[in-house]
Amino acid sequence: MTDVGWPCGKSLDELQRGMGYQFSDIDLLKLALTHPSVFAQTNAPKPPNPPDNQRMEFLGDAVVQLCVSDALFRRYPDMREGDMTHLRITFVRKESLSQAAINLRLDQYILMGTAERGHGTSSQINVMCDAFEAVTAAVYLDGGFGAACAFVARALNDYRVYAESESAVNWKSRLQELMQGTGRRAPRYTIVSVSGPPHAPHFVVDVRAHDGMALGRGQGSSRKAAEQEAARAASHLFTIAGEEPPQPTGYSSLGKDAGELAAQEGVIATQEA
Repeated sequence: MTDVGWPCGKSLDELQRGMGYQFSDIDLLKLALTHPSVFAQTNAPKPPNPPDNQRMEFLGDAVVQLCVSDALFRRYPDMREGDMTHLRITFVRKESLSQAAINLRLDQYILMGTAERGHGTSSQINVMCDAFEAVTAAVYLDGGFGAACAFVARALNDYRVYAESESAVNWKSRLQELMQGTGRRAPRYTIVSVSGPPHAPHFVVDVRAHDGMALGRGQGSSRKAAEQEAARAASHLFTIAGEEPPQPTGYSSLGKDAGELAAQEGVIATQEA
């Protein structure tokens, strides 16, 4: 199939090769690439349902969410619901989908008004994210759910960024949300120890509830990294978001109970003073 009439001067054959999907109905792809600003720049009356990609974006948003959810559910059978939720957020956030659209070079094919192209970075991220979702909807309508999921997986690098995405989760924010969901105050982080040479320090941090109950401990090459690890450990105390966490039994697995930690904290506090 050859397309020579695309107004932006680009052949849609090239785009389809980059997508790894060949459309049976090329008009679906054209519609997905038509930004609403195309009609806003003319004086002609706007039809009730203008042929732009807004409806496609609405459908595509749900399709992308389901494709990612389905992939995580099948690929990681031991992953908890909360972890799947946060990992899905990493994949479907605007920045991720916008980058996927740029990698596919959708920005070279989108039809949009001249004024819209001059907007700032934030606006362009929204445009690219919407375009990716609209194109996903086009694949879904043309080839079905399987074709759409295969396209999303390819566009998101077959979810091979799992390790990076997992480490990118803001565990401190997540722990605070979980605790606030049970009526608790925000947790507190305390440096337990700092060791190693100045160019390669090693931090140990523990996180406690406001009442002093020990929740978790983390280690890292920086205070921030150690706090994230402590928050990750504490987050796993919650079996389901909104439930009360099980009562910790101290840090026996790490060789220290809450009393020993408190004593060590006192030494560190004295040293810091």
